[in-house]
Amino acid sequence: MSPDGTTLVTANNLGDSATIVRGLGGTRQMDRVDLHHAGKSKENIYPYGVIAIGSGKNARAYVSCWNDSSVAVIALGGKPVVRAYITVDRHPTVMIANADGSRIFVANSNADSVSVIDTISNREIERIDVRLAENALPGASPEE
Repeated sequence: MSPDGTTLVTANNLGDSATIVRGLGGTRQMDRVDLHHAGKSKENIYPYGVIAIGSGKNARAYVSCWNDSSVAVIALGGKPVVRAYITVDRHPTVMIANADGSRIFVANSNADSVSVIDTISNREIERIDVRLAENALPGASPEE
């Protein structure tokens, strides 16, 4: 849900897309955004989590792309298109933003790490190892 409550963004896990529903308080408009990289193979993306930040022309949604080890950035303040892909670690899932939306924390479920994304530059600025023990099997944490 967008911060102003007027737009809903969903990850279509088996459809490799995101759906944006605008105008929740009145006449609704729905758009679907393909999450495949332009010019690349059509491998499954498996979008998982969504978080929306900003408002007006700066509104955007971040979608974790489980099979692509990336987070797609979708512009919401106009025509909804993928503006960027931010590379993170293996199998990104759930995400949460800090209070002012300047950072997004992404759980990389098969890498035992959390990626920290700066939403101003749209890049990963830190990767935090959260493995429970050095001898633990990879992919044992984190989850939602």
